Amino acid sequence: MSKKNPNLLELVAGELLFSKGDPGGDLYCIERGQVEIFVCKDGRDVVYTEMGEGEIIGVMTCLTSEPRLASARAKSEVVCRLVPHSQIQQALERMPRWFQVVIKEYTNRLEEMNRRYSEAVLAGEQLRDNQISHLYTARQLAAILSALLKFKSQRAGERGPTLLDPLLEQAAAMITQPRSVVDQLCKVFTDSGLLRLEDDAESRKPVLPADQLGNLLAFSDFVENIRSPASRRLLKQNLRGRDAKTLVALARLAVSWGGEPDKLQRLPLAAVRDDLAKQPSLRLDEELVRKAVAAGILALEEGEGQPLLLFAPVSLGRTAAALAAWLRLGVLDRSSEYRLGRSGGEQGAAAKKVTWHYE
Repeated sequence: MSKKNPNLLELVAGELLFSKGDPGGDLYCIERGQVEIFVCKDGRDVVYTEMGEGEIIGVMTCLTSEPRLASARAKSEVVCRLVPHSQIQQALERMPRWFQVVIKEYTNRLEEMNRRYSEAVLAGEQLRDNQISHLYTARQLAAILSALLKFKSQRAGERGPTLLDPLLEQAAAMITQPRSVVDQLCKVFTDSGLLRLEDDAESRKPVLPADQLGNLLAFSDFVENIRSPASRRLLKQNLRGRDAKTLVALARLAVSWGGEPDKLQRLPLAAVRDDLAKQPSLRLDEELVRKAVAAGILALEEGEGQPLLLFAPVSLGRTAAALAAWLRLGVLDRSSEYRLGRSGGEQGAAAKKVTWHYE
């Protein structure tokens, strides 16, 4: 609110002008900036529209002073002028009664259209979430592999590593996907740091250690809760695949330095940067640290004359690896010309794939 004019409001990006359910009646004329009108439905923000300079917010409730039907949030720095409900009422009283009825009927119909629109948007998002994509199939694969690992580790005499090949063969049959697809998804898991394979001492074949169970479960949970506030906060930072792999390497570095995986570690930032810089593809620069802190997966504090990084290696490593896999799977979805098969064939229907996943 301006000190000179109480009816002139100034908002910063992300600030709410009002929330759904707040008392209505007043109008807001946008003089500068962008405002988005949205509702929160099933934990998700459904944006109705974006409004800008010269447009008026609040027309749905200006006649009745009923609670706001949606929320309004600044997308940028915003300046808007408040028109109090009392002034609106004075203007309406000078209009014919029939015209007031027309406006009220228009408002009611617009409210019904908004309700149907929000339901349609939500239904569309749920359909995309469950489409047969690389991401959806990878989530299935992670859940199946974790269940098989848990089952085998509980059987007597099978508490060590599990041979990878028969495990993937069984998983492919259970999710009704060709083995080539499962192998491709498994490679994404290993390349992203989500899975760590070892060689069997006798057969020299790759095996999956039992301690990878937690990583698979973490990825499955990450995808399932991708629209949660914590995940939104992480994705908002626009981290890339290289950033995620750097954070995975940071988690492993902490353990190699003797830190307990599930305990909070305090590591000198300068020393960590020097060590990670030995690998050309890794770079823990100031921007990455800032984004990781903003995402809530790292913290910074001042030590004895130097900044310290605070994190639990297991938590950081699993989150970063899940993010790296999620980003890579999004690339596969965008680049794949054909949908994944569900009948056991090497390819599904020859339909071009359009997907919402992004890196």
